[in-house]
Amino acid sequence: MKVRALSIIASVACVGIAAVLGNTVAAQQPVQQSGAAPGAPLPALTPVTVSPSTIATPPEITISETPAGSLFADRKGFTLYVTTRDSQPGKSTCFGPCVEQWPPLRSEGDTKPFGDWTLVSRDDGRPQWAYKGRPLYRYRWEAKPHWAEAQGDMWQYAPVVNFPPIGSGRRGYTPPPSDAKFVLPPTPGGVAANPTKYGIVFADSKNMTLYSQVVVSPCTGACLDSWIPLAAPQAASAVGDWTVVTRNDGARQWAYQGRPVYRSVKDTKPADANAESDTWRPILLPSEKPRPRAATPPAQRSPAQLTRGTATTAAKSSDK
Repeated sequence: MKVRALSIIASVACVGIAAVLGNTVAAQQPVQQSGAAPGAPLPALTPVTVSPSTIATPPEITISETPAGSLFADRKGFTLYVTTRDSQPGKSTCFGPCVEQWPPLRSEGDTKPFGDWTLVSRDDGRPQWAYKGRPLYRYRWEAKPHWAEAQGDMWQYAPVVNFPPIGSGRRGYTPPPSDAKFVLPPTPGGVAANPTKYGIVFADSKNMTLYSQVVVSPCTGACLDSWIPLAAPQAASAVGDWTVVTRNDGARQWAYQGRPVYRSVKDTKPADANAESDTWRPILLPSEKPRPRAATPPAQRSPAQLTRGTATTAAKSSDK
């Protein structure tokens, strides 16, 4: 009986050890994407709460913090994009002149696909990385790493969270990632938002307030000493209420609701809105209601303003 009991105990112990080892091995295996067969349309994506730091990437791909939130990027931090032209999972439509402007993100060496990361075959034999079936590209003229300036009608940046499935964003707009500071309407890449004393306003990539004129007139010559046009990249195209206008010198500039957009040299830090006036206004987000302009403190009023104020007070007193 004693021998039989010892044998049973030993068997139970072996089963327990095997289970622990099995769980450990399983935890180390890469997670494979389940669901549709290869080539089938991808199902609609449901928003998930996941931290960018928990997403594994191939060695050629990093996660970059940009004004638009956490985006996939290449090794040097340059933002990656997808295009609405690639309407079939795992197939690229960017060849010839397109590749000169939008270089595919290539696989280096013998790196292998895993999870949602796959490799797309190309004519030159050098495969291209794709995420959730969408081939990834770089914008050749991106100004600098950790930037996102080339989103438009056909090209979208590649966000880490809420990555757009194939067939979405026909207007070229990717909703902001969950770590974006404010939820913006369809907006060019690199445009952010910031709270000011006038409400939440559109801001540039450095969170500096953006303005437009109350009555649009050309800003040239001395005007440009105080106002800096918000430049639009060569590949930029209209998105939402934002359009691209060409200045007299041939430079491309963003316009909001038909009004060219500028930054003011009077603003020295984010959340400044020092250039608000009768002719220039900070551009509020559509969800914001205009706030009343603050009265000018007496010390800053002109003699004419003070005289008008005194006359009005005297008139009211005489009516009593």
